[in-house]
Amino acid sequence: MLRRLGKWLRMMGFDVEYPEKGISDSEIIESCKKESRILLTRDQELYARFPRSILIRSEDFKDQVLQFIEQFPPDEQKYFTRCTECNGILGKSGKPGPVAGVPDSVKSSGKDIWVCSKCGKVYWHGSHYYRILQQIRKFEEEIK
Repeated sequence: MLRRLGKWLRMMGFDVEYPEKGISDSEIIESCKKESRILLTRDQELYARFPRSILIRSEDFKDQVLQFIEQFPPDEQKYFTRCTECNGILGKSGKPGPVAGVPDSVKSSGKDIWVCSKCGKVYWHGSHYYRILQQIRKFEEEIK
């Protein structure tokens, strides 16, 4: 129910995990305890059962992001350091030559390429990167 929020938090460098489908509330709570995580939820009952939880009030992802970063301001040094798909850490590709999944135009541009240490997804600073960064900065301005 909060996947979009999770992706945006990952883009801001937060360590965000999603529960597997079909996992019970009790299993979610146990996992959060074991990994010392804060639980983000829109479920009032789940929120009431776990003291280290935050009840996300809005259905709108922008409001959700604002609610979270009011409590946990992001660190710009951590932006774009996590994979939006699997939460793995991104590292700069040290490979010379072609990197799988990267368009030829990016390869020939000399742009830096980052690769997820967990799933291998590749990232680079294209126009999408600048739009996302601009939106993150708007979020930060709104909470100041």
